[in-house]
Amino acid sequence: MEQKADIAGHIKSLLKKNWHEVFVVDGFNGRTLRYSDFFHCILNGRDQLEKSGLKEKDAVIFFEPNSLELVILYFSSLLLGLVIVPVDKNRGENEIKDIISLINYKKTICSGPKNPLFDNYLDLTEIKKALYEKRNESIKSLDIFNSVDYENTFLIAMTSGSVGKPKGVLHSFNNLAKSALAFSRVFHFGPKNIFYHNLSMAYMAGILNLIFLPFLCGGRLIIGEQFNISSILRFWELPIKYSVNTFCFIPSILSLLLKVDRGKEGINYALQRGIVGCVATAPLNVRTKKFFEEKYNIPLFETYGLSELLFVSANSPGKKLEGSVGQLLDGVKVSFTEEEELLIDVPWRFSGYLNEKTEDYFYGEKYRSGDIGYLNEDRFLTINGRKKDIIIRGGVNINPEKVEKFIASNNVFEDQVILGLDDSILGEKTVCFFVLEDKTFVEDIKKNLNKEIIKKLGRDYYVDEFVPIDNLPKNINEKVDKLTLRRFMETSKN
Repeated sequence: MEQKADIAGHIKSLLKKNWHEVFVVDGFNGRTLRYSDFFHCILNGRDQLEKSGLKEKDAVIFFEPNSLELVILYFSSLLLGLVIVPVDKNRGENEIKDIISLINYKKTICSGPKNPLFDNYLDLTEIKKALYEKRNESIKSLDIFNSVDYENTFLIAMTSGSVGKPKGVLHSFNNLAKSALAFSRVFHFGPKNIFYHNLSMAYMAGILNLIFLPFLCGGRLIIGEQFNISSILRFWELPIKYSVNTFCFIPSILSLLLKVDRGKEGINYALQRGIVGCVATAPLNVRTKKFFEEKYNIPLFETYGLSELLFVSANSPGKKLEGSVGQLLDGVKVSFTEEEELLIDVPWRFSGYLNEKTEDYFYGEKYRSGDIGYLNEDRFLTINGRKKDIIIRGGVNINPEKVEKFIASNNVFEDQVILGLDDSILGEKTVCFFVLEDKTFVEDIKKNLNKEIIKKLGRDYYVDEFVPIDNLPKNINEKVDKLTLRRFMETSKN
């Protein structure tokens, strides 16, 4: 009950304090909502969701691109006590089918043509107008936040599973709020911070870092186009227009800006503003960091977190150690196994997995991160690598086994293995080493394979490079010797 009162009190206090201040701007059309307007919108959203037949603890799939309406409905779902299940529009058919098989959902919220994979549609275009209808509620109506059970499951975040299928990570709003506020305190975020949202609103960084955190710290949010390679040349347009000073970068954005941004707009803008650049989702290449900071004069602060544990550590102004992922946040405890695997406990850890044995991921009371690292005497954490083979391509976790199995099912190669190798743009690229019986490999095979991969698995699973090899090297246990393959690629480069 104490946590419920704390969160409700915090939300009511920040809404009262910022009632007449701008909270969010829709960069697509310029629509601007003050905190009071936003509160009225989420009440309208709650009414529309309730009218559709939804009730407390119902699960709702959001299959919708980034939009102001999506932000509103996430908060509306909180008021109604719903469980939100965001699904990225770029996921392939097979992954969507896997997610649907796991979730006992009541509605799918989407705009545009219906996806035949989903049932029970609520067309967002039909309720969009109602979200912005005028209301007369005053500050006194904020007591509605007292009725929310912040300990109930609020979010099921879908992430890569250990057997190639997505796993559902369960979080309460209490978890999200506590983690966001702890992170905000490190950076002293507040009304002066204008955040730029250009990550997917279906993944944790786009939900926690760039929706709930800006709201809970009383900041301002600018909703922009979800990052993709084709949009990089327009990257600075909205930040300049709306005076953005707080970014959540992923390494691939930084690499692409360095490679293709030939203009002076971003450089000149950064020189005029005191910009904070947090870096999340994947390790940051040392060279990329150095060159970006030199070019744009924007200090980059590497952070560390997991979908299960949310924020764990952060470099911040005045507390920064090069090569580390920052100091542990207040309340975070870590230790290490004999193999130097990082074990973590946080005050806001997830409630469990939807479809896997949660206890298998714990070592005593601490979560097994799968990462290798160490902690210095000043509580700065350094990550040296990963025990697991997950590929982090452009900030998205890719399970290589899933790609291997899919390619194998197409019977194109005699044998194949998928590895993640360093890439200056994506952080890691997906590479397929293959053995082909007739020793010929035409471009059409690559194109057709990737076409099917995108269709069935999703765009993130695209294979960046195919490498022919006579035989896959095996170790004494008859497992593919991936270290030898990596050395082979290094030798080929040199």
